[in-house]
Amino acid sequence: MGFHRYLWLIVAGFLIFLGACSRPDNRDATATRIIRLMPETTERLSSQAPIWEEREVFRWEFKTEADLAPWDLRRIGEDHSLKTEGLYIRPNSADPALVRYVSLDSSRVHAIRVVHSGLTSGAATQIYWTRPGEGFAEERSLSADHPDANGTLTPTFTFEVFRHDLWSETIDTFRLDPISIADRRMQINSVSGIQYVILDTLLNTAVEKAWRVDYTGDTRYAVLVPPSRPYTRELTIPKYSTLNFALGLPPELKIEVHFKVTWTPTDGTAEVLLEETVSPTSDNEAPGWHERVVDLERFTGSRGRLTFSTDGPDGLDLRTGLPTFSNISLTIREHRPSHKNVILIILDTLRADGLSCYGNEFDSSPRIDAWAKDHAVLFENTVAQAPWTLPSHVSIFTGMDPIHHSMNVGEPIDESLTTLAETLRRQGFATAAFTGGGYLSSEYALMQGFDEIHYFYEPQLRPRETGNDIGTGTDRTLQWLEKNTERPFFLLFHTYEIHAPYRSREPFLSGFLDIEPGSVDELITTGPVEPIKATGYQLTSRLMQRHLENGPRYEPIDPGMEPLVRALYASSVANADAHIGKLLDKLQELGLDDETVVVLTSDHGEALGENGLAGHATLQECEIMVPLIIAAPGQSSPGTRVTKQVQSINIAPTILDLLELKPLEEADGQSLVQFLSDNNAGDIGDAVSYAGSSNFGLSLRRANHLKYLINNSPWPATRGLERLYDLSQDPNATRNIAESSPETDALYQLVVQDFEQRVTGLRVHFVNNEALPMKAILKGWLVNPLRVKSFDITTDEIKWYNQRLNFTLAPKESVTFFIEGAVTGELLLLSRFEGPPHSRPPRLERTFDLDQLEDQWQAVLQEGAWVEASESVNQTESTLVRMWAGGLRSAVRSTGDVNEQTREQLRQLGYIVD
Repeated sequence: MGFHRYLWLIVAGFLIFLGACSRPDNRDATATRIIRLMPETTERLSSQAPIWEEREVFRWEFKTEADLAPWDLRRIGEDHSLKTEGLYIRPNSADPALVRYVSLDSSRVHAIRVVHSGLTSGAATQIYWTRPGEGFAEERSLSADHPDANGTLTPTFTFEVFRHDLWSETIDTFRLDPISIADRRMQINSVSGIQYVILDTLLNTAVEKAWRVDYTGDTRYAVLVPPSRPYTRELTIPKYSTLNFALGLPPELKIEVHFKVTWTPTDGTAEVLLEETVSPTSDNEAPGWHERVVDLERFTGSRGRLTFSTDGPDGLDLRTGLPTFSNISLTIREHRPSHKNVILIILDTLRADGLSCYGNEFDSSPRIDAWAKDHAVLFENTVAQAPWTLPSHVSIFTGMDPIHHSMNVGEPIDESLTTLAETLRRQGFATAAFTGGGYLSSEYALMQGFDEIHYFYEPQLRPRETGNDIGTGTDRTLQWLEKNTERPFFLLFHTYEIHAPYRSREPFLSGFLDIEPGSVDELITTGPVEPIKATGYQLTSRLMQRHLENGPRYEPIDPGMEPLVRALYASSVANADAHIGKLLDKLQELGLDDETVVVLTSDHGEALGENGLAGHATLQECEIMVPLIIAAPGQSSPGTRVTKQVQSINIAPTILDLLELKPLEEADGQSLVQFLSDNNAGDIGDAVSYAGSSNFGLSLRRANHLKYLINNSPWPATRGLERLYDLSQDPNATRNIAESSPETDALYQLVVQDFEQRVTGLRVHFVNNEALPMKAILKGWLVNPLRVKSFDITTDEIKWYNQRLNFTLAPKESVTFFIEGAVTGELLLLSRFEGPPHSRPPRLERTFDLDQLEDQWQAVLQEGAWVEASESVNQTESTLVRMWAGGLRSAVRSTGDVNEQTREQLRQLGYIVD
C-alpha cells in the first residue's frame, strides 16, 4: 500500500506539472512595447473638418414687400404678415411651401441656411430643388427636425446640399417647406446660400493634429492626409520593430484613394514600404479602417524619415472627406517582466440587487457570483453619482463627482477633463473600448484616451438594434484580447444589454418562470411621462407594454405584470452574465488572469415599478445603488465582502493605485485598495448623487446611515422639497424624518453651499430694492426647465415656455438662478417694473453673446435708469441684475450637436423624446 500511495503522489505531481506547463505564462516572456508616432494634440473630428471658412453667396430676407415679390406664397395661405423681424405665417395645411424661381450654380453653393422659429416637437422643416425640366420630388430634398446647436435666439437650420448626389448643374427652382404641421404660427427670417472655401492656413493647421475619427462605429486616433499634404516623422528604427497603422477611407468619399508609405534614410534614397489603392466599390476594401503591418527589421539602427501620403483623382473634394492614417506606431519586441492589465466592465443599468450575489430572487449571475467568490472583493454598498448614463460614466472615468465635472445636462462639451484612459495611454498602455455607444459615443467628452473605440450597434447600418449588441461586442472583445496579450492594456467593455426595452432572453426566462421557452412574447419598456409645471417638470417614466394588434403601440402594463418585468430584466442580466463568463474564460485561457485587474460595475440602477416609477431618473436606492466587484491578483483577499459605503468616483483612483501610478489631479474619489485586504478599513466620506437633468435634485448618503435629499429646481411644485431617511432603521427609505431631525439644517447648508460654489454654469442674480414688483424674462437656448436651478426663489409667479423663463420678484427680494452646463449661445434679458397706468417705469433689455462673457456683467438701477456698472455695489440698498459664468469648470464650452446616428440610438434608449 505504501508503494501505491507513493506512486499515486508521483503521478499526481506529474499531472499538476503538465497542467502548469499547458497554461500560457506571460509573466516573464517576450512582449511588445509601443512607440506612438502621432501628434500629441487631439480633437474629435465632426462632420465638418475645420479646413474651410464660410462665405455667403446670396441672402433672401423677408422684411419688405419687395423681398416677398419673387416668392410664390399660394401654399402658405392668406394668414401671413410682414414685420421687422421677418415673415409671420400660420399655414392652413400640413404641407405649406414657399417657392422661388432661381438660377444657382450648384458648384458655388455648398449649404442652404434657413433662419426661422416655430418648429415644434414632432415637426420638420424641409427644402426641395429642381434642375431644368424636373419637378419637385422627395429624392431631391433634405429635411431637419432640430436646429443647429449654435444657441441663437432664432433657430438656424443648415442643409449641406453639396453632400447630396442630386445637387448638381444649375438649380432653377427652390422650395422651402418650413413646417410639417398645420396651424402653427412661425416666423421666417432669411434663406441664404453658403460656400465653403478651403483655406491653406486652416488645412495646414488641421494636418498637424491627431483627430478621433469615426468610420461606421469604429473610432480611432488619426492624422488627416489629403493629397499634397504628407505626414512625416523623423526617427531611428529600433531593433525588432514593426510599423503598424490603418488606412482610412471616409464613407462619404465615393472615389478611390491611393495610399503610400515610404522610408527615406538620412544618407540614402527613398524606399516604398506600402503602396495600394482603396476603392469604395471594392468588396474587400469598403470604406472604413484597413489595418496594415510593415516589418522594419532590415532598417534597424537607420536614421531617417517615414512619409505617409495619399493621392486621388481630380474629383477628390476635400469638403466631402479626407483620407487618413490611424494609430501609427512602432511595436518593439523585447524581454520584459510581468505587467498588469486592466479590464473595466460596465453593465449599463444594472442595479446592485440585479445580481444574485447581491440578493436577486433569481439565479441571475452564476458566473459573476463564482468569480467574485473565488477571485475578487465584493463591495455591498456602492453609490452611483447619478441615475443616468452620461454623468455617471464621467464620474467613473475621472473620479470627479457630478457637481465638480458638471456634465449633467446631456450636451457634448470640450475635452478639458482628464480621463483614466488618457492617463493609462500616456503610460504606454494599449487602450481600447468596446461599447454599446449612446452617451459613450465620440461626440461626448469622456472617450478621449482610447486608441480604438468599437461600437457594437453599427450606427451607420442598424441603429434600431440598440441593446442587441452583447454577442457582437463580446466576440470583438475576445478577438482583440487574442491580439494584445504581449503588451499592457486597458480594456473597457460596456453594454446596454440590460437596458430597456426588456426582452425575453432564453434559456434564462423560461428557467426563472418554469414555462416553455418562447412562450412569452412580451416586450416591455419604459415610457416617459411628459414633464409639466404641475409636477415641477420632473422627468419620470412608467412601465409600458407593446401591443401588436392594429399596428405596434405602447400602453401602460396591465396590473400584476411586475413579476414578469422583474423576470425579463433578470433574463437580460443572466445573458450578460454568460457573456462576461466568456470574457473571464478567455483571460484564463490566455494566461492573463493572474496579471489583470478586473473591475465590474454599473453606471446606475433601474426602477422596476418601485413607487410607481420605472427607468432611471430619480434618487431611489434601486436607481443609485450599483454593484462593484474588484479582482486584483496578488493584492486582495478573494471572497471578501465589504459592507462600508463606497462610490463610483473611487473606481479610477483605485485602478491607478493598484498600478502604482499617480492619482488623477482633480479626482474627488479616494482609492479603495485598503479595503481589498481589510474589509473594516475606515469610512471614506459622504456620497453625493445628482439628478439635476430630471429635476429630482441632490442626494447625500452618509455611511449607510443617513440619506438626505433636496430639490434645487425653481418650480413651485417641488422646489426646496427636503427628505431625510435613517437607513439603519428604514433601509427602504419610506419614513421622511426631515422635519423632526436636528441634522437637517446642517445637511442643507452642506449640500447647498457645495453646489453653489462648485457647479458650472451661468449665474444670473436679481435684487429688487424698489417698492414695485420686478418682472423679468430670460430667453435663450440655455433656458430649459431641466437646466434652471435655484435655492432661494419664493414667488409662485414663475413659468417657462419655449426657451423663455418669466418670473416676478417682489419688493425687497432677491434670487439667483443657476443655468447648468456650458455657457454658450445667445441670451435675451428683459426687466421692467409694474407701475400705474400710463407710467413709464425703467426697462432693461439686453441680448448677450454668452461665448464672449468673460467677466461679470452688472446693471444697477440709478435715478430711474439702468446703468451698467463694473464696480461692486451694496446689495442691501441697490436694485441690480448681475450675470457671470461660475463654477470650477466655468471655461467649458459646448462642441455642438451630435450626429443623427447617435441621436437615433438615444431615441431608442429613451433619452431623446421627440
